[in-house]
Amino acid sequence: GMNQNHLGLIVAIASALVFGLYPPTLRAVYADGGSAFLMIVVTTWMRMLGLVLYCRATGAPLFQTRENVKHAFIGSLFQTASIFGILLALLYMPGPLVLIIMFSHTMMLLLFMAWRGDVKLDAVSVIATAAAFLGLTLVLDIWHPQKTTYWIGAALAFMAALATMGRAYLYGKLTQNRKPITVGAEVFIFVSLFTLPALFIQTPHLPASTAGYIYALVSCLSLTLGTFGIFYGISLIGPFRWSLFLKLEPIFTALFSIMIFGKFLKLSQYIGMAVVLISLAGYQIVMQKRQA
Repeated sequence: GMNQNHLGLIVAIASALVFGLYPPTLRAVYADGGSAFLMIVVTTWMRMLGLVLYCRATGAPLFQTRENVKHAFIGSLFQTASIFGILLALLYMPGPLVLIIMFSHTMMLLLFMAWRGDVKLDAVSVIATAAAFLGLTLVLDIWHPQKTTYWIGAALAFMAALATMGRAYLYGKLTQNRKPITVGAEVFIFVSLFTLPALFIQTPHLPASTAGYIYALVSCLSLTLGTFGIFYGISLIGPFRWSLFLKLEPIFTALFSIMIFGKFLKLSQYIGMAVVLISLAGYQIVMQKRQA
């Protein structure tokens, strides 16, 4: 009896939750000696295998037409650019700044979809997006002087944001007429191949202890489950609303960091969480009233 919007909202929040587990567990893998570029390859292949095995189990065929191959190839370019853009940007600037630039893709997506005529650019959407973004700047604690300008890192993070916008929009179009997980499996078959060169960028290092392997497994599972949520969620509520509610991810990341590392936050960061939650709740309430 649950309608599509409510189900999509639940999928989006659940996906933000499992994605939020990824950064702190990955940090634990790094602390145990695991290398970043190796983890990118491993997690990407795990995501691909999860999607493909699901398609095999449900009898969903892959690459039935040339159009399917073309769309999967284009989607994989966006996905790969997003992955490498974030990873390489982290070599030049702090993680919180990279994430803030990357999360600007929601406003980019809103403006692009309005330009394309897919959504109406109204005050509620703009204010909710801007307020949630401001809240994230507090959660990620970027309001303090930086030693350098990090131009290379900023350019790479901006590339990742554009790629994330592009992939979300494309996934929204592709999942309107096809099974979401089929689209995802086709895309990630290409992505898994495109990420293999990462093994030659940095010498692969495995974790040094059993705990490191456990954290690596949790990292893989969190990304794999979240990837299922991406395609299902976008198919249910569209790319913009999906992107907007994914802004809950840094909040869950902060909470998991407290649980795993005992790292508590500043008061301003908790205020930022409240701003994000109020913005998203307000947006959802207004949208429900409009639909009613």
